[in-house]
Formats: sequence, C-alpha cells, structure tokens
Amino acid sequence: MNSIIDWLRNPTFSALVGAIAGAVLSFLPHYLWERMKKAKLEVMEKPPESFLFSKRIVFRVRHVGGSLPATNAICYLDVSAKRPLREFLVPKEGGSCTLPPTCKLCSGKYYLTSPLEEKIDSEPLPWSIPIPAGFGLQKLPYCHVTNIPVGGEGKTNLFNIYKYVDTSRNEKFYLIKVHSEYGIIEHPRACIKLPINNETHISNVKISFKLRLAAENLKGFNPLSLEIEKEGNGYVIYVCTIKKILGKQVSKRKRWKTLEELTKEIDWIGRVKNFSS
Repeated sequence: MNSIIDWLRNPTFSALVGAIAGAVLSFLPHYLWERMKKAKLEVMEKPPESFLFSKRIVFRVRHVGGSLPATNAICYLDVSAKRPLREFLVPKEGGSCTLPPTCKLCSGKYYLTSPLEEKIDSEPLPWSIPIPAGFGLQKLPYCHVTNIPVGGEGKTNLFNIYKYVDTSRNEKFYLIKVHSEYGIIEHPRACIKLPINNETHISNVKISFKLRLAAENLKGFNPLSLEIEKEGNGYVIYVCTIKKILGKQVSKRKRWKTLEELTKEIDWIGRVKNFSS
C-alpha cells in the first residue's frame, strides 16, 4: 500500500495526470461546440403527389438544428417483409421485366433488384433536387446526393403506386415502383405487386420501407418508416416514427390511408378494355 501511495505522490505521475487533465479540459469545450454546430435533420411525411396514373409518396427532410448545412446527404432505404420480398416482386425472364409491352413506366430500363431477393438493404433514394454525383448504368446521372441548407429542406422520392390490369393473366394489382439512385423513371430499385380485392389468398402481408440518413456535418435524425399491411381484402399504410422526448425514445405508429383511398382518383394502366371484373 505504501508503495502505491509513494507512486501516486511521484512528481512525474502528477505531471502526467495534469497534462492529461489539461488536454481533456481544453478539448472538451471545442468538441461540444463543434457538435452543437452540426446539423440535425427531421424526416417528415408529406401529402402524396398526384398524377393521372399514379400517386407518388415523398418525404420532406428538414434542417431543424445546428448552424452548419448537411452536405452530401443521402437517404438510404431498407425494404423488408414478413414473407420473402421475392414473392411480391414482378417476375423477370432473362433479366427483363415480364410486364411489357403494356407497361412502359421505366422506358425499358428494368428494375435493379434481383427477383430472388428476400429484402433490400441500404439502397439510396433519389432527391427531387440532387447535386452532381457522377454517372452509372448507360451513363445515366446519379440523383441520390443533395445538400440541405440551414433552415431549409430537401425532398426524397420513395415510390409511385399504380393500379394495373394484366389481361394476359386475368389479374388486377397495385404496382409499386420503388425509386433508385437513378431518379423516378429509369432503373427503379424494385417493382412490387399487391393483388387487388380477393383474387388470391395471400395472407400475412406486411412490407416495411425504412428511411435513414447519412451526411457530412450530421449530428442526428429521426428514423421513419412506412408500412403496408394487408387487412381484410385491402391494404393499409402506416407511418412509424421514433423521436426522443426528455431523453427517451418514443415510438409512434399511426394509420395513414388505405391503398384504395390513396389510388381512387387515378386511372388504370394496362389493357383495361378487355378485362372483365
């Protein structure tokens, strides 16, 4: 015990402790100040954008804190389902989508996800106003990076939803065109089919779309996800958020719309005239 006390009283040890304490005390205020300046972002739901044949689901990403802009911001998407996701993807043959020639929504540049995938992990979504980020397939420009200024906001595009009639298979379904880093037309991330009415007896349907953010100067963001769940013969959309209130994470899941309510004003695509329902 005496040897430990003598060692603690050693001038060299005291000097070392003083140096470490001084470094910590000088660094800590700088660290806290730099952290305070970093951006805090909030993902918020937004009314769907309406078109003749579709509704587009978009989310606002607002700068709500900090004195620095969020630069090179990317919104990543995870898609998962209770059943393997491949059960809901539009089939492919030889790498080509099986919906054409009646469907021309991607201009012949088919969706990127393998039709055998069980889920989608960490894939970027397009921004409405991107910054230059290079080029990809067929020299198409990337649209998945943006800057969000102090007090400003960006808008990320999740998917468009259509009502589709396929007379060759005698079926009607919702077609969900999930967007990718190439924008809202070519090379979507995935095309998902959800049968309309009770034409098939698919049960246990729940598909989750989870958004998360990454950016330079980013301090934090609130996770947000959208869930589509089968209830009866239809589908309901839920919006799920997680926020910190008094230091505790509070989860909230609210019913938003049914797919029938969302799409009731849009026209069908496909060969409608020959379809008898």
